Amino acid sequence: MNLLPSKMRIQLNDYFSNLESWSYENILYFSCVQLLINPQLVFRKSNSLITFSKNNHLNRQDWHQIVLEAILNAIFVLLKMKQPQKSKELIDNLHTMKFNDNFILEKIRINFMSALIDYTSTKDNSHISSLLLSIQNLGLDHLYSDLKFAANQIFKLY
Repeated sequence: MNLLPSKMRIQLNDYFSNLESWSYENILYFSCVQLLINPQLVFRKSNSLITFSKNNHLNRQDWHQIVLEAILNAIFVLLKMKQPQKSKELIDNLHTMKFNDNFILEKIRINFMSALIDYTSTKDNSHISSLLLSIQNLGLDHLYSDLKFAANQIFKLY
């Protein structure tokens, strides 16, 4: 349930619709408000962010990390908004970005998001269960808890 007044939602949508260049702060803001703006805008701005990242060769770990976080959030938000095809397109575009092994948790989350996207069409949760078990066996308890919570949200929606 969205409790934000409609006037503020319109302002947020207008702000991001008119955003022409990405700053560190705008990426952070975008990552935080994605559930409050329309799914088409989330999709369009996420693709814009991927293009920005590739064109500007964002190699600094802090920039790269917030970009990945924003895109991963967008993929999940689009799933929650029942836009699995847009989530899939976004994850396919995300795979065109280059990032090194310092981003192992993000790579795990990308694989998990792919499994959630697959679940929306197959209703087979075996891959998700397998990933969760592997994450748990690695002792990544916080990540396990977060991803299990995310999976349960998707299971309820689809």
